[in-house]
Amino acid sequence: MAKNFQILLDQMSPERRAKIASEVAELSAQLADAPDGANPDDIAPEYDFTDAVRNPYAKHFTPGSVLVTLDPDVAEHFPTAEAVNAALRSLITGK
Repeated sequence: MAKNFQILLDQMSPERRAKIASEVAELSAQLADAPDGANPDDIAPEYDFTDAVRNPYAKHFTPGSVLVTLDPDVAEHFPTAEAVNAALRSLITGK
């Protein structure tokens, strides 16, 4: 892996290599300054999710489905997801 990384570095412009080196140094400094066991990417203490609730509507959607918002005037003509899908399929196939 180190060899592949070196090949990538060799192919980069000096400016890009310098930017990556700077980012690595910054991340290393953040990790060094963090208390033991702390991760600088952890959420800040002022964010309190103690009373947070998972989305109660998520279970209604099939994994992989796409949610689209229809304008009210369009939604009047499509009472169900099946009606929307049938109309879109007829547009796609031309039937």
